[in-house]
Amino acid sequence: MPETLVIRLPDSPAAAADWVVVDADGTLRVAAAEGPLETAAELAEGRRVIALAPAQSVLRTAAVIPLKNPAKIRQALPFALEEQLAGDVDDQHFACGKRDATGKVEVAVVTHATLQGWQEQCAAAGLRLDGLYAESDALGALPNTLTVLVGVDRSIIRDGGGLITVADHDSLHATLELLMSQENAPVTAPAALPSEATADPDAEADAAAAEGEAAATAEALGAGPVNLLVYEHPAVQERHAMLWELLRLRVASLDIRLVDDGGLARMASEILNNPGVNLLQGVYAPKTELAIHWPQWRLAALLLAGFTALFLVRQGVDLWQLSREEQRLDTAAEQLLLATFRDADGTANAWPELRRRLGVIRAEEAAQAGPGFAESIAAVASAFAGTPDIEMEALSYRDGKLDLQLLAPNVARLDQLRQKIVAPGEFAAEIQSANPDDDKIKGRMKIEAAGGA
Repeated sequence: MPETLVIRLPDSPAAAADWVVVDADGTLRVAAAEGPLETAAELAEGRRVIALAPAQSVLRTAAVIPLKNPAKIRQALPFALEEQLAGDVDDQHFACGKRDATGKVEVAVVTHATLQGWQEQCAAAGLRLDGLYAESDALGALPNTLTVLVGVDRSIIRDGGGLITVADHDSLHATLELLMSQENAPVTAPAALPSEATADPDAEADAAAAEGEAAATAEALGAGPVNLLVYEHPAVQERHAMLWELLRLRVASLDIRLVDDGGLARMASEILNNPGVNLLQGVYAPKTELAIHWPQWRLAALLLAGFTALFLVRQGVDLWQLSREEQRLDTAAEQLLLATFRDADGTANAWPELRRRLGVIRAEEAAQAGPGFAESIAAVASAFAGTPDIEMEALSYRDGKLDLQLLAPNVARLDQLRQKIVAPGEFAAEIQSANPDDDKIKGRMKIEAAGGA
């Protein structure tokens, strides 16, 4: 997997962006830098590009949508969230993510104008985005924990259930107090049944089931003692020092970590390993454009086209040569037919007439006629396997008879070879001569089908 360039978009086009480069595991490869998007685009070659949009411009929520198809979920979201939105739903872009622990679908909502502005801003800088997320998605959700990213301009808070809140410096204290009270709220059991109904077993079962469901939901959302995990820019460390001391006694644990890069390196790792809701969905989904990838594949495509053309030309030449050869053979067959059989008339296809007149029989007729050359050779080869000291000097086949000229240690070995050939019963073998040759015997053997030629 290639490295990824993660860019945090500025609040306004005139402001500077900041970026880092991480590998597939989220390990930092290029340290955080700040500047115009055109400078960041210089690092995009050969890397995936993911942008983090300002959190205050994206509504992150969850909705109960009993559908599975992402496209149908996006169609249903405007109706499910219409009452929660201040603007017209037609002006909003809805993106969906995975389902959370309670079965709700994660949702991100942003105006079309805002999203199009981010895309135009990146395109003008030469950046093609593979993913666009709210920067709040880059804060991991931890059970029973409020995770706070305190930047120079604003703070982003994510609770144990993944819900996100954006606050400025003046409202940070009040926002944390409110979220902590919600996190620490005890699980509320269903209201007690009236006294006359408490004896009803079905009603008691329903109450127990509802109580269990509420407890499970609370557990999934991380209800319980609150831990506070703070990532803070050094520039605002003194401003909120008193706030952290006040909250230290209110939480189960407080962990403050200073992040010089505004937490971008950690956010980049989080968005790769636990991506939130990608805003580039529906009409904004990245489209594979041939013009973008063509320079990388041009040489390979040209080589493939050249090879294909060469192959087709060669096939055409071979086909033409075979056609010429076939015509030559047809002409030769016709000439042979007329020269050999004076009574033959000219025919469009001389081959069948030649086969008929020369007595060439069909394959099935050959099988009925008994073993031929191939079967004779197979029988001899099988017999020779048992007599390795016999050498074959010559072999000829004519009129169904196989003649062998052999060199054997003695006559007994020649006879042993003969017996092996005739043993299966398909062939008859006769030793026609056996003459001394130095210290060996030069013999001649005739083999034919059993019962005659």
